Parts: sequence; structure tokens; C-alpha cells
Amino acid sequence: MSSFKKYLGPLFWASGILATIANLLQFSGPIMINNVLEFLSDPTHPPISQGIIYVSILIICYILRTIIFQHSMHYVNLNCIQVQNSANSLIYHKILKLSSASRKYLETGSIMNYINVDTMSFYFFIMMSTFLFSAPFMILTAIVLLIVEVGWIGIAAPLMFAVGMFLQQKIMKKGF
Repeated sequence: MSSFKKYLGPLFWASGILATIANLLQFSGPIMINNVLEFLSDPTHPPISQGIIYVSILIICYILRTIIFQHSMHYVNLNCIQVQNSANSLIYHKILKLSSASRKYLETGSIMNYINVDTMSFYFFIMMSTFLFSAPFMILTAIVLLIVEVGWIGIAAPLMFAVGMFLQQKIMKKGF
């Protein structure tokens, strides 16, 4: 297991932080489009440079988001491949140490199937783990923007979502 720990180091954390930044930059689009629409509907006709600034910020944020998200995915893919190779190495090393008496109970095909399925589970877990970083920030940012846009009534949607999750959990427990 110590070989896994070295791969869940700086690259893992960097990919999570970059994914969080990239996903938070996603919210710049609706904010800037709102500013552009307010600029266009303003009867006092503000200077055109203000509208150009809004559109420039929108474009820059989306380009920056794309670059940061690509780097995040590169880091997480690199990390996933390292962990998958480490897991394969550990499993093969363990198989080579098995005695012939223990190997007679497992066929070669089933061993290879276990190896492939288990290592791909590691791969997918680490790939999705960036959402452990970015999802809470995205949810909080969305709630705050919703409250800013529609007022305190905007808190009703997250509350209904929480109540719905609670009820769904109770129903699922009864179902099982």
C-alpha cells in the first residue's frame, strides 16, 4: 500500500485544486452574460468600452477554464495510470509468490479478470475523486448566485432538494 501513497501526493491535490478553479470559472459565463444584457438594455447608453470589457472577461474566463481543466485532467490521468500500474505490479508480485497448490484453485483467465476489474476500479475512483474537491464549492457557489439573483426565495430550491434526498433515502430503506 505504500506504493499507492506516493501517487496520491502533489499531483492528486493539484488536479483537485485545478478542477475546483476550473469549475468555479464556469460561473463567470452567466454573470458576464447578465452584465452584457444589462449593458445592452441600459437607456443611458454607457460607453461601448464597458460592453467590450464584459465580453472580453467572458471569453478570457472560458479560455482560462478550458486550459486549467485540461491541466487538471492531465494530472489526474497521469495519477490514475501510475496508481493502476502500481496496483498491477502489486497483484502480479502477489500472484508470483503463490504456491502451485493455491494456484490450482484459480484459472488464469479469472485471475486476469480480477486484475483488470480491480485496477480499473482504482482508475475510475481516482478519476472521479476531483469532484470530491470541486462539487461542494460548485454547490455553494450556485446557491449563493441563486440567492443573489432571485433573493431569499432562492434558498427554497436547495431546501427542497435536501428534503427530497431525505425522503428518497427513507423510501429506499423501506423498499429494501
